[in-house]
Amino acid sequence: MDQESQENSPSVRPLMLGLISCLLLAILVVPKLVSRLGRTVCPKTNADVSALAGAVSEYAADHGGLYPRSLEELLAPGSRGIRYLDLDVLPRDPWGRPYRYEPPSTSSARPRIFTLGADGEAGGAGEDRDLSFPEEPLHRRVDGGR
Repeated sequence: MDQESQENSPSVRPLMLGLISCLLLAILVVPKLVSRLGRTVCPKTNADVSALAGAVSEYAADHGGLYPRSLEELLAPGSRGIRYLDLDVLPRDPWGRPYRYEPPSTSSARPRIFTLGADGEAGGAGEDRDLSFPEEPLHRRVDGGR
């Protein structure tokens, strides 16, 4: 290489330092952004589950303590002519799936409304953890799942 081309071309060292700086920044920043994304899921889930739980309770009050067999029953007008949910369709969890519902049974006196997390499978940790009502308040869940 002649002297003129060496003066006009960037040296490798500043490029490598720039690349390393970008990688370090990404390593430090990306995990924080991802964790914040996970925290924004819970408020939506809390709001949805609270609305569904309130509607299920109101349904039971109107039906002599009998809970609905499915969440779809909440969309139909009740005995007073009002709907238990002021929605045309049931809300979906943050991952686009319907919330799950288990009416009271011999093993549980209360209904359960839940989502199986990002992976759609029981258990998990982080974004994959199950979120359930009435097991525990969703904003206090810190055990990373079951």
